[in-house]
Amino acid sequence: QFIKAKESKGLTYQQMARLLSVNKVWLTSVLHGQNCCDIQLAHRICDTLDIPHEYANELTSIPLRGNQSIISDPLIYRFNELIKVYGSSLRGIIQEEFGDGIMSAIDCK
Repeated sequence: QFIKAKESKGLTYQQMARLLSVNKVWLTSVLHGQNCCDIQLAHRICDTLDIPHEYANELTSIPLRGNQSIISDPLIYRFNELIKVYGSSLRGIIQEEFGDGIMSAIDCK
């Protein structure tokens, strides 16, 4: 419902991100249910989209991230392919620059 409301208002992700003072990629992940935000931001999103505040909790729940089904969307499949090809190279660079550990994209803002 958040995506449909955004589209019906004629807003882009970039416009919403500017209005809300957040990163557009992170905001998009929240609206698509792959990330969560605090209740204050959820209320601001609802206000921006003219959605009742009773739906704000949908944006604050910690989601089950990622979809384990077979990827059929061509663009997303290419991102998967990109990681398969360059994953070990990216890992090497991250470990060289930041040490041994786990890089997380979950809180990427």
